[in-house]
Amino acid sequence: MSIYKDLKIGTTIRNLRNKSGYSQKYMYKELGVSAATYSGYETNCTEPKRDMLFKICQLLETNLKDLVVMSIFGQEKEGIDESKL
Repeated sequence: MSIYKDLKIGTTIRNLRNKSGYSQKYMYKELGVSAATYSGYETNCTEPKRDMLFKICQLLETNLKDLVVMSIFGQEKEGIDESKL
């Protein structure tokens, strides 16, 4: 059972990737996965395993906590008021 199932982390990954100016090709090559696998992450069809999430976070210069919080609240890192969590 997944703790990330309903979070739509893939959407947040896509938004952060676009903000960073990276292409999907750059991401899947850096992560060592196929284009189809990476596309599945961003479309929420394939759930990345925990170690892959850490690699994605490293490339996108964020951390897993912020990725999950952004996925829950639909906000960019700069817009999160952690005192309200």
